Amino acid sequence: ARKVINTLKPKCVVAVACERDLVSGIMETKPLAVYGVLNQRPHGPCFNTRVDLDQIREAIELFLQREVG
Repeated sequence: ARKVINTLKPKCVVAVACERDLVSGIMETKPLAVYGVLNQRPHGPCFNTRVDLDQIREAIELFLQREVG
């Protein structure tokens, strides 16, 4: 993901990961606007993870409002 961000140079990113990876990824992309969403790991780390799609939707809407406003 970091390589793609460096190549594409987006205005913002919605990132999904576990705590450690999410924090390190956000720190490495400063000053880029990043909205981090923690994945859900009901079966342990990196196994059958899930994400709350409502949180993703909220993040996208937040960034779209910033663009328009």
